[in-house]
Amino acid sequence: MHSRRSGPADRYITFTLLSLLLISAHVWAATAPDVIGTRLSLPSPLVIGSEAEIQDFIKNQGSTATGPFEVTYSLTSDPADSDGDHLIGTWSVPGLRPGALTHHNSTITWPSSIGPGSYYLLRVIDRDGAISGEERSNNVRR
Repeated sequence: MHSRRSGPADRYITFTLLSLLLISAHVWAATAPDVIGTRLSLPSPLVIGSEAEIQDFIKNQGSTATGPFEVTYSLTSDPADSDGDHLIGTWSVPGLRPGALTHHNSTITWPSSIGPGSYYLLRVIDRDGAISGEERSNNVRR
C-alpha cells in the first residue's frame, strides 16, 4: 500500500494505491486471451485540478491474440463498490499477441469537481468486454 498527501492545507488529497491479492486455482486449457496487469505506479502526487502520469504494464498470458481494447482509470472512495467511480483516464491498446508485455504512460487529471478526501485508483482492463473469451476475474486492480 502506498499513500501520498499533497496540495495546500485546505485542499489536500490522500491517495492510496491498494493492491489486492486474490489467489485461486484454475485448471483449464488456455485457448483464449488473458490480459493481466503486471505493474501500476503513480510516481507523482495528485493535486486537485492538476495532471499526473500513471505508468502501467500489462501482459497477455493467454494463448491467443487480442483485438483492440481499453484500459480505464477511475477514482473511487469505496474499493468494494464501483458505483461512485470518477473516470479520469483511458489507454487504448491496439491488441496484444500471446505472451506479449506492453507498457504505457497515461496522463490523468484530477477533476476539480471531485473534492478533497481519500480515494483509490481503480484500473480496469477491458471494462467494455471487447476481448472475446477473456478471463475477466483478474482485470481489476484497486
